[in-house]
Amino acid sequence: MTDAFDPVEQGLIDSFARPGRNVTGVALTAGADFDAKRLEYLRAIAPSAKRLCWLRSSASPFRSRVDGTSFDTSRSFAAAANKMGFETRSFQAPRPSDIDQAFTDAMTWGAQAVTVGRAWRLASTRSEVAQLALRHGLPSAFLASGFVQAGGLLSYAVSDSEFELAALRCIEYVDRVLRGANPADMPVIGPDRYELTINTKTAEALGLTIPQSILVRADRLVR
Repeated sequence: MTDAFDPVEQGLIDSFARPGRNVTGVALTAGADFDAKRLEYLRAIAPSAKRLCWLRSSASPFRSRVDGTSFDTSRSFAAAANKMGFETRSFQAPRPSDIDQAFTDAMTWGAQAVTVGRAWRLASTRSEVAQLALRHGLPSAFLASGFVQAGGLLSYAVSDSEFELAALRCIEYVDRVLRGANPADMPVIGPDRYELTINTKTAEALGLTIPQSILVRADRLVR
C-alpha cells in the first residue's frame, strides 16, 4: 500500500509496528496524532477561535473496511479537534465550483477557523482555498505547504523529501517481498519527521501574534 488513509481502521493491518497480515507499505498521514498536532499549532496561534470549519472534497465521510463494513473518517478528526477546544462542522466541496459556496455556508454557521480533510484531492484549488480563508478572516491550518505559500496561515505536513524517501523505501519493500519476506512482519513505513510552515504575513493580516515558542519550532517561515 502507498500512503493508506487509516490502514488499521480499514482492517488492512493489525498495527503499524507489526501488520500481522498480508499487507504492508507506506502510511505518511494516517492516524489521529497527525490531525491533533496540526490543530495544536492552530490553537496556539489563534487561541480565541472556537468554531472550526472542516472543508472536505468528498461528499461522504464514510469509507469501507475489508470486511465490507464502513467507518466514519470524521470521528478521529472530531475527537482531536474537540480535545483542542474546537467545535467542528464539515462542509463539502467535491468540485472546485463548490468551494465558494462551502465558505459562504461556513461563515453563515459562524466559522472562526478552517482546515481541510486528509483526503482533500483538489490540489489545483490550494490558492483559492487559502485566499478565501484570508478574505473571510479565518486562521487556516493545512496538510501541505503549498497552501501556506498561497496565503494560508500554517501547515503541518510531510515534506517533499519525505515523500521521495518513502517511495524509495516502498520499492525496497517490494524487492524484499519478492525475495520471500513476510509482509506481516514488516513495519508500515511512516515519515521520519513533519515540517511546520507558517506564513507570518498572513498572521499579521489576521491580527494574530505568533508565540515565540511556535516560531522557534517552525521549519519554514513565509514572509
